[in-house]
Amino acid sequence: MKMRLATLAVSAAFMAGCSLQPIYHRPAAPVAATFPDGEAYKYPATGEGGTMLPAAELGWRDFMGDPRLQRLIEIALYNNRDLRVAALNVMQAQAQYRIQRAQLYPQVNAFASSTNVRSPSDLTSNGHATTTHDYEVGLSVSWTLDFFGRLQSLRDQALQQYFATAYARQATEILLVSQVADQYLTMLAYDELLAVTRDTLETA
Repeated sequence: MKMRLATLAVSAAFMAGCSLQPIYHRPAAPVAATFPDGEAYKYPATGEGGTMLPAAELGWRDFMGDPRLQRLIEIALYNNRDLRVAALNVMQAQAQYRIQRAQLYPQVNAFASSTNVRSPSDLTSNGHATTTHDYEVGLSVSWTLDFFGRLQSLRDQALQQYFATAYARQATEILLVSQVADQYLTMLAYDELLAVTRDTLETA
């Protein structure tokens, strides 16, 4: 009997450890590892604004050196509603991932209850009113075996969805920064054209 139970336990553990989920290998990003990149930048930059950080870790302040432009971008990032919605989506995906991850751990449930029953004197055998107190306390523990890695796959799916939502929020921020910078540079170009036109008019 003990041998049979041991065999069942080993079989259950082996089946729980088996996973049918394919192994994902992330492809290499088709971008340069550092920015700027090229023959002219093969030596470390030592001047103003020089950096050796990877391209993915550079912030928008490393590209936008104009203080007025930086202030405009800060205002846009603070007040943009689309960016707020994207941030809320990240929080929602993170909560969903935590819920799915909790399915891998044992579930513990505890309860306690109290019941009071009063019997009047005309319904008791001794003719005195009585009160009965009943107390009940319970604890239950349950654990779902992850056969063939189903729960693990669902957890990985929720994690990747969380990462995708976070990158979507980052893409929204990058797009907003680029739009503000584009409009700002366009306005400066128009100001220069207006100044040239006025100088031409005065010269004429």
